[in-house]
Amino acid sequence: MVTGKRRPGEKHGDLKAVLMRAAEKQLEQKGPEKLSLRAVARLAGVSQTAPYNHFSNREGLLAALAAQGFEQLATGQAAAAQANDDPRIALERLGYEYVHFACERPKLYRLMFGAGVGGEGWHDDELVAEPKSRSFAPLGEVIHRLLPEPVSPEQVENGAIVCWAFVHGLSMMLIDGTLAARVKSDDAIAELSRQSIAVILDGLT
Repeated sequence: MVTGKRRPGEKHGDLKAVLMRAAEKQLEQKGPEKLSLRAVARLAGVSQTAPYNHFSNREGLLAALAAQGFEQLATGQAAAAQANDDPRIALERLGYEYVHFACERPKLYRLMFGAGVGGEGWHDDELVAEPKSRSFAPLGEVIHRLLPEPVSPEQVENGAIVCWAFVHGLSMMLIDGTLAARVKSDDAIAELSRQSIAVILDGLT
């Protein structure tokens, strides 16, 4: 439970974590456009000035949310990459986990890959860029295992970019409802992901 006023004199054990949970909840309910520090403070049950202990402004909170999203994505992708020694199965698992993440938290996903602060994207934001890069790394590792030796770094990067672009596009189509008539369950998402990755695998190998 995020909400709940504290008793007089009671200190928050981890104010930033509480605020981040409240912010992510508001993000998924209202979208990034209506996210505000005041609303997050109200949802977290703290004073309106409390968020400024950790975020200088609304844009700082949005960046923190995007960074946290990439941290979560990176953790899931790393686990998927290590789940099977067979790189083909590992790649299928990576694809499914990626698409599942996007469909489970669509507004967070849009924020992560959206325009960012001031319409300039998150590419130059250190807080976001570092976990974003780590979320991409497990895919490169699996592609390296998949491609026949000798393999160059450029081949690995190109293969990973193609796969990432593919699952990103699929994720956006699912979030936007473009595939709503065909995909109506988590099992259907898993099967579509598997079939899509199989197409990529045929091209890579």
